[in-house]
Amino acid sequence: MNMLPPADASADSLSDMSILKILRDAFKVTAKKPNGDDPAVQAKVRNLAESLRLFRKIVPMRMAAVEWERDHIEKVGNAVWALVELLPTIRPNVVKDVEESRRFGFDLGTEQGEADLRALDSLQAAAEAFKERRLPRKSLLTIGAGARRWRGIAHVIKDDLDRDFPEMSEEAAYGFIKTVIPELTGDKPTLGAVKIELVRKRSDSP
Repeated sequence: MNMLPPADASADSLSDMSILKILRDAFKVTAKKPNGDDPAVQAKVRNLAESLRLFRKIVPMRMAAVEWERDHIEKVGNAVWALVELLPTIRPNVVKDVEESRRFGFDLGTEQGEADLRALDSLQAAAEAFKERRLPRKSLLTIGAGARRWRGIAHVIKDDLDRDFPEMSEEAAYGFIKTVIPELTGDKPTLGAVKIELVRKRSDSP
């Protein structure tokens, strides 16, 4: 049978029954609310709930990747700063060693010192170029993270609602999305923010 589990079968806020309740609450009083006894509605609710539960799993992993990247960008940035600032203070000592080796006829020391100078100069040039280009740059993953990470998910949910519940009004869809977003990302957008985001994106589409 294709029945939804009973209401007390799971305390999960994104269980099939919980999603059905949120859907029904989102519909206006005068609208025809989804019939939980209809197998077709049950299948649509189950697909929607599974999609939302998947988002809930993905978001923490995505944010962990963002934190990892931020940490490494900071470390690389600090290393570049150290190279740019400190290498010029090291070079005079290497130059002095090369001059001393050359003065006393230490060919091996001279060759090694000159190789060290070339390595230092190459590293200095690379570090300065790195700094000039403001590297390392944040990836799109990091740029899109943070307080606005709910926006992309909101569009996916809206597309799902448009496909499976075409009778749902725009306002009802906004209300549904506003209700489930905190469960997915921890963000708490207002109904107005959800509406503005979805309308803006739609108006930007060709």
